[in-house]
Amino acid sequence: MPPVRARLVALVVPLAAAVAAGCGAAPTTARHGRLDVRLREFQLVPAHAQAAHGPLLIAARNDGRLVHQLAVGRGRYALAVTPALRPGQSAVLRVRLPAGSYRLFDPRADYDTLGLYGSLVVR
Repeated sequence: MPPVRARLVALVVPLAAAVAAGCGAAPTTARHGRLDVRLREFQLVPAHAQAAHGPLLIAARNDGRLVHQLAVGRGRYALAVTPALRPGQSAVLRVRLPAGSYRLFDPRADYDTLGLYGSLVVR
């Protein structure tokens, strides 16, 4: 491979991978102050959400086979957490969040590091 072409490939391939990784569905918008969230091994749907500041009802449902919880917070600090949800169970978090960026995650063990997390942007 000629040196110019090799450099071009070395530049374009990582850039294309980065763009593809960042390409996902648009954030899900909370409707009428309600956001529905599904938890499963090891994924949170929607992975990216947005809501207006003020009261927000987050309805969480465990669609997985393991026990899960849903927490909303910043970093590893939870501002609100559902009780433990067995498969098929649901719970509701009622929060009032000021504008900012938050994490949605499962605080149990290392579930968030395995992929069970998402983002919530409050405007």
